[in-house]
Amino acid sequence: GHEQCILTDDARVVHGYGTVARTRLPKGRVIVDPTSPLVRGAPPAAQQDNGKRSERYVIAGRSYFKLGTFADEDGPDVWALSYFVNEARGRAPNAVRVVERSLPGTCIGLKLLADVRAGEELLAQYVDDDGPRRQNKRE
Repeated sequence: GHEQCILTDDARVVHGYGTVARTRLPKGRVIVDPTSPLVRGAPPAAQQDNGKRSERYVIAGRSYFKLGTFADEDGPDVWALSYFVNEARGRAPNAVRVVERSLPGTCIGLKLLADVRAGEELLAQYVDDDGPRRQNKRE
């Protein structure tokens, strides 16, 4: 899981906080994030940012993965580890979000599209109209 990565705001990241590999991670590896559960149904209207896509969730068909809650909603700020994967922003992404069912329940995972060196940031495409891809267990 996330013991393979660290959360940092140092010069290695595109902006803000980012997720950086601790060791070399091979192409095809899926990093599972059990902190972002699948929630059935549409996100609450209060979390939809006036009809715009929100950083608080990732749509997955008729459900969504909850990535975060602001302090003014349900207590303190609480953010899933996947929230801190930055957008590729003009670079080729080296990870894609996938639906992962290897744990009890369903959560989000990051499938690596390329080898990632130790110290390299994981970057994903933020807007994907298809949502996270379903992980094929034969891959």
